[in-house]
Amino acid sequence: GHAIQGPVVAPKVVSEFDATLYRAQLDVARVIADSTPVSGIPSYYPLSPEDVQRYEGVVRSAIDRINPSVDRDELGRVLLAECVGLGALDEYIEDERVRDIYVNRFDQVMIRRDDGLFQARHAFSSREMLELTARRLLGDDADVLGADEIRFGDGTRVHVVMPPLAVHGPVITARKPPRNHPSLTDLISDGVLSPGMGDFLMRALDAGRSIVVAGPTSSGKSTLLSSLGALIPEGMRVVSIEDYSHVALPQSSAVRLEASPSAGFDKRFLIRNALSMHPQRILLDECRGAETYDWVTSVASGTEGSMATIHGTSASDALGRMESLCLLGAIDLGPRGLREQIARAVNL
Repeated sequence: GHAIQGPVVAPKVVSEFDATLYRAQLDVARVIADSTPVSGIPSYYPLSPEDVQRYEGVVRSAIDRINPSVDRDELGRVLLAECVGLGALDEYIEDERVRDIYVNRFDQVMIRRDDGLFQARHAFSSREMLELTARRLLGDDADVLGADEIRFGDGTRVHVVMPPLAVHGPVITARKPPRNHPSLTDLISDGVLSPGMGDFLMRALDAGRSIVVAGPTSSGKSTLLSSLGALIPEGMRVVSIEDYSHVALPQSSAVRLEASPSAGFDKRFLIRNALSMHPQRILLDECRGAETYDWVTSVASGTEGSMATIHGTSASDALGRMESLCLLGAIDLGPRGLREQIARAVNL
């Protein structure tokens, strides 16, 4: 039977929000809006050097007029970032300690670091300033009434939900790619795995066993998949398929594919194309839809030793989810036949 779980423990959120600085920011922003309405600030990005210089003067003049008793340099950086950049996003995207950024409302920005979740020190001056940042992110799609995703050159993914879908103004989520990719040896050294577990996984990998890594959100599935994938022997033709850049493959013969749903190319499209590349092993990071069936049929019929990650709190839970997802891609296949295929595909 299922074990009885205790009450869910909510993650602790530590506030680093500087309320005094934010009050000064609102006062100065009102002065700026009197002389330079937000509707008149360019929505293209990046701005020209001339525009940047002009808004530096506007911000400086507004701060001089209010003369707040806070750090004027810090206040100036925050306000200038809104006028010419991406507001509070600029600071936290540049901060190497920050992994994720969640803009819930203009006055509430959350950041995730390795040491937990925090309410950020800075926020946006108004909903209008947040909407300006959203339009700059979306670029040519600035009039989109819905949701869209943008990718930066460093691999950072920024997801934007615009009104009317987002009731209180744009909701922005920025997720950075992992800075480092721990090896299986690193995970053992850090106490994530015991030496015996590591030895077992390495033997399973050497034997060409197909492995599914299951766990809840943010439990390290992609990290373990990446550490196992790095151990696949050189010369083996490996294709990885991901939503985000999480899996690092050092093999010179490895091919990395990344989905772009907004452009019409999902992971199912990528798997079907990967099968034309004569892969020996396919690594699928995050089974979420009909692509699960394509991975299962591929592994069951030739790409033994492949790996995938899937949400699940136990082996049986993960297999049940895998079966449900496979049904999205194989609606004409009976439950027994589907389970037999999964059983042939998944060794561990």
